[in-house]
Amino acid sequence: MFWELTMKIQLEAQNGVYLAACMLNGQHRLLGIVDSGASNSYVTAETRKRADLEPTGRSQTFMCIHGMLHKDARLTAYRGLLTLGTRSGSGTVYEIDARLAVGGLSVGAVLGRDVLRNFNVALNWLDGTGFLEDAGRG
Repeated sequence: MFWELTMKIQLEAQNGVYLAACMLNGQHRLLGIVDSGASNSYVTAETRKRADLEPTGRSQTFMCIHGMLHKDARLTAYRGLLTLGTRSGSGTVYEIDARLAVGGLSVGAVLGRDVLRNFNVALNWLDGTGFLEDAGRG
C-alpha cells in the first residue's frame, strides 16, 4: 500500500473569520484571513512596504462583495509569493489599502483561491474549527 504524506493546517475562527499563519517570499511571517470567495490574494500596504515587494507593472479593477466602499477599486499587482505550509500561490499579490486586525491580532494578508486551490478546505462554523489539507497536486 502506498501512503501519501499530507500536510494539515488546523484553523480556528476568531471574530467570525479563519486565520492561517503564512509566509511572504519565504521570509516574512504573517497572519492571513482565509477567504475562499476571493480569487486573488492581497497584502496590506504595510505588509507590502515591509517586504519591499516589486510592482509587476499591472493593475486590475476589482469589484468587492464587501460593500460599496471598495466598488471598482483599482489595485496594483506586486511580485509576492504567499506560502501556506509547503504550498504557494501564483506569485502575484495585490495591495489593498486597509488595516486588517482580528481580535487584536494584526493581519497582513487575505488568502484567496490562488493559494487555497492547493488545499481541501473544511470549515465548521458551528464550533469555529477547520483545516486546510494538502490536496496533493504537483
